[in-house]
Amino acid sequence: MHRFDINDVLVKYLDSFKTATLCSRHNVTRQTISGWRRLSIAPPTAVLQMAIDWYCKEAEQDTQAMWSGRKVLIAMPIYESLNPKTFFSLVKAWSAYGPDKVGIIYQERTRIEEARNILVDRFMRSDAEWLIMVDDDMVMPCGAADWYSALSNNTVPNRLAGLNFITRLMSFGEDKPIIGALYFGRNGECRPQCDLGWSKQANSTRSMIGTGLVRQPWVGTGLMRIHRSVFDTIKDHASMWPEIQPVDNHWHGYFTTHRVGMSEDVSFCLRAKQIDIPCYLDTDLIALHSGQCLYGPGTMPEKYVTK
Repeated sequence: MHRFDINDVLVKYLDSFKTATLCSRHNVTRQTISGWRRLSIAPPTAVLQMAIDWYCKEAEQDTQAMWSGRKVLIAMPIYESLNPKTFFSLVKAWSAYGPDKVGIIYQERTRIEEARNILVDRFMRSDAEWLIMVDDDMVMPCGAADWYSALSNNTVPNRLAGLNFITRLMSFGEDKPIIGALYFGRNGECRPQCDLGWSKQANSTRSMIGTGLVRQPWVGTGLMRIHRSVFDTIKDHASMWPEIQPVDNHWHGYFTTHRVGMSEDVSFCLRAKQIDIPCYLDTDLIALHSGQCLYGPGTMPEKYVTK
């Protein structure tokens, strides 16, 4: 099986220029790229981000045509810039599949719910079956166990740190239409972003790490896999929620907040729950949440830690 190589994207990016140098600021040539490939050295993040940005923009010229035949689309709402560690973990995991199997779309944003709604609309215009929502401040396990363990201060078990988040999410069938990774909030309480994490039993979430799927009323959308049938079914029941109706023939408000004070991820999952679509937390898939530090199991306050 042909293995996708990010250097191939760099070569195509280089070929899109009339000069032989990708960017004078980085002084990248074909010889430079060949050296990275030969020595198995990861290209600089700045160069990778330029190349992937170019690749995505080329693809976005015609979403339906460019992504035809892809089973999975990764969708990223991006606010101002992409965290370098997020970018590395995304590309590292993506390299196991490549653009022939997994597409990437993104949406620059001001309001997160609007960006998610736009991304879903573009996903639904493709023929992809699965959407993986990845936020720009998530750092995901990508098959590099030592690197990920070090980032988490060794609080993520090694067997889980070595997972590829795409492989893990896609290992479940259609009977698990919504699956969210376990990650933690960036405020002072660092709560697990799921229903249980906001309950009186929040401390039990830590003890569940590594126990597989747990059904929940809602999970965070920072790293979430969704089957396209979920959006079709919500759309078919749109009369239940006036706030999700499209305005001026634009996109449906799948992630539009249900009421003031309720986040877009809770609103989305609770709509699904109302029409009997189950939602699961994957306690084996642990993402790190980038902020003043990388928030994960080790940054949970003492009152949430099981003794």
